[in-house]
Amino acid sequence: HSFPTRRSSDLLTHWLQSGIFTPINQLNLAMQNIAEGNLEYMLPTEEKGEIGELYRNYEDMRLRLKESFVICSLTFSITSSVIRL
Repeated sequence: HSFPTRRSSDLLTHWLQSGIFTPINQLNLAMQNIAEGNLEYMLPTEEKGEIGELYRNYEDMRLRLKESFVICSLTFSITSSVIRL
């Protein structure tokens, strides 16, 4: 009787690892990259379900931050050029 229980336990462990813990760890790594200023770190957006939604929201946030950074950099460059005149 212990074999089905062991098999069920292994399947549950695998499901938790691959379906919850691994995606959360990947999202955590991505967020750490953003915190360090790496706006190039991408997550796969083809994931399904809630994890896929989190990944797509991360990607949207990353692209908006990158766009904001470019705009701020250009504004600073233009302002610095005008001040030198």
